[in-house]
Amino acid sequence: RAPWGGWAHDGAIRFPDVEETVYAFDIQGELEFDGVINTVTAGVNVTNREKSKRVNDFDLFLKNGRQQVLVDPQYLIEPTSLDFAGFGSVLSYDLSRALDVYWDRAPILDANFFDKNWDIEEVVITVFAKADFEWGNFRGNFGVQVVEQSQESTGVIINGTNPISRTVEDSYTDVLPSLNVIYDFGGGHRLRFAASKTLARPRMDEMRANVSPSFNTLICSGQPCPPGSTVNPWSASGGNPNLEPWRADAFDLAYEWYVDPTTYFSIAGFYKDLDTYIYQQTGEFDFTGIPLPAGANAIPADVIISPIGQITLPANGNGGTVQGVEFSGAINFGTVWSPLDGFGLTGSLSLTESDLNPTTSAKSPTRIPGLSGMVYNLTAYYERAGFQARISKRFREAFKGEVVQLFATRGQTEILDDEQIDAHVGYTFQSGSLEGLGVLFQVNNLTNSPYRTRLGIDGGGTTTADGSFLPETYEEYGRQFLFGINYRF
Repeated sequence: RAPWGGWAHDGAIRFPDVEETVYAFDIQGELEFDGVINTVTAGVNVTNREKSKRVNDFDLFLKNGRQQVLVDPQYLIEPTSLDFAGFGSVLSYDLSRALDVYWDRAPILDANFFDKNWDIEEVVITVFAKADFEWGNFRGNFGVQVVEQSQESTGVIINGTNPISRTVEDSYTDVLPSLNVIYDFGGGHRLRFAASKTLARPRMDEMRANVSPSFNTLICSGQPCPPGSTVNPWSASGGNPNLEPWRADAFDLAYEWYVDPTTYFSIAGFYKDLDTYIYQQTGEFDFTGIPLPAGANAIPADVIISPIGQITLPANGNGGTVQGVEFSGAINFGTVWSPLDGFGLTGSLSLTESDLNPTTSAKSPTRIPGLSGMVYNLTAYYERAGFQARISKRFREAFKGEVVQLFATRGQTEILDDEQIDAHVGYTFQSGSLEGLGVLFQVNNLTNSPYRTRLGIDGGGTTTADGSFLPETYEEYGRQFLFGINYRF
């Protein structure tokens, strides 16, 4: 019978190998003054980063003409439960040991293979200066960074099994001023303000120089191509070695009240105006020098084939805004009522929204990977006379995540709400022969909270009759139990 799924193999396996080397050199000096400006710091940082990725791909074929055999018991492991998806337990085995016993391997040298192999080097030189000041109830600092960035990407224009090597270089310079100010009202009340220009480097795989061309041999399909006319059958996808960072203007404003060393409250607002954002965009590409593929003779000989085509790649586009508010605080209940001294709460709540639009003609909201609309943390504790007890809960709303997907490629998925509870208890002897000895017992992920994703992202995806989205991934990592002993002299 034909191999499962009609994919001409019985399986596939990938062996990603990523190597990264970072060298950094930093030198700075500091001068102190009497007056409003009390300290000036200046210096330079040079960072060289090299990254290479190689992925060896293999098709797998069952031995002996795919005849069914029993798995040797020495390779069996505990069955895997798929109850969450409506199935029972399924056969599980140690693939690392059984692979070469039951399958033959054959290298895969297709476009996906070549597109996952690349080298990138970048050099970032940062010259900076900062001045600290204090004037009455004001204190803070202001400064500037001049960042010169050079990048070199080596990849291939994929041409069957004979790829054409390609190296592209680019560089750019940014000037990034910043200001941080604190106004002290007295009595523990403070107001903070910060403004700065910032940048964030793009993902290195987005900067790969690889190009995956395709050629439309049916460019004249449906109607004859006029003799002497010019057609554009080339198109491609790939990375962008000229990709520049995200750039943004950032503003933060916060009010803080420090009641005592164990109790404080804070409310902070933030606003980031992104000058650019990275989207998949389509532009022109010159395919000169790439041999015409087999089948190109389907285009009449008296028709001119243009080397200019379209390429879809990550590129810098329109920006948008990211804004939100964060509440945080800590309270020792002994501040309110002395008999409760030692009991307390700490926590934070962050509410964030973004407004990104890749086009100017219509609203096309784009979510930032990794950005949750709501995140909160809450910890209840008791610490007194050597006893320690804490229980913490953290919650993160669903968000678009970047993950490794099929064929060891980077992709996006919808990571669902996650909450996790951790707890620990401990005691440190305060006197006697055991003074300074401490013991601690800790449980992480007390409720065995799963990692879950669903099919589709944003508003899309496959749904059931009741309108709920179908699950994609469900993984349990179990609880972690830790016991520790320490001694303080």
